[in-house]
Amino acid sequence: NKIEKIHVLLFGQNEYTGICDEINDYVNKVLEKEVYINMNYRRRIIAATPIISLIIFLCMGYIFNMWAYGCLAFLLIPLMPIMLGEVSLDILYPIIVLVVYISLGFAFGIWHPAWIMFLTIPVYYILFPAKYRRLFKTRYNYEN
Repeated sequence: NKIEKIHVLLFGQNEYTGICDEINDYVNKVLEKEVYINMNYRRRIIAATPIISLIIFLCMGYIFNMWAYGCLAFLLIPLMPIMLGEVSLDILYPIIVLVVYISLGFAFGIWHPAWIMFLTIPVYYILFPAKYRRLFKTRYNYEN
């Protein structure tokens, strides 16, 4: 197998072998087109969201001359996985802050004092730590 030869040449046998095996399995599935066949409609919509956002942005800009408001279409890219239930709600707080900031800026023009809301994002993650950090440390032997 060509992938196994490349794997031995590049990585050999070391502590990263487990991670390389996972990458190797994924590449084999992609080559066999199992990944694309097993994609459900939600994941296909998420994959198409950047192109859809670009089309909305360009249509709003060229047809209605609303370039400033058209850039809001790019908010669909991070919001679509959340709306379709493919991403956990752990990352929802920064997106809420971003939406409130853009809303206050466009509606009331208070861009300057509203940027202070972004300072609450690190505080939020300090007070409410993510659940996946423990999994990452144990799976990849990450020491703090």
